[in-house]
Amino acid sequence: MEHSNANKLSVGGACVYEKHALIIINKSNANWFDIFQLARDIKEKVEVFYNISLENEVRFITTKGEIDLNNENVQF
Repeated sequence: MEHSNANKLSVGGACVYEKHALIIINKSNANWFDIFQLARDIKEKVEVFYNISLENEVRFITTKGEIDLNNENVQF
């Protein structure tokens, strides 16, 4: 992730942990959408840079069910 600069991304209060690129932290009152969008942005940036698709380890589950990071039409 470092070579693609995905480790420098942030959305709202969510950012990539400076000591470990695979950890997203709540630095300043991030909501779940900030974290979700940051995960999506990281995945997209890595895919464009390396031409590989990352698999999600974390599952995003809401009261409406599971949300797929790949779904562009996510209803929040």
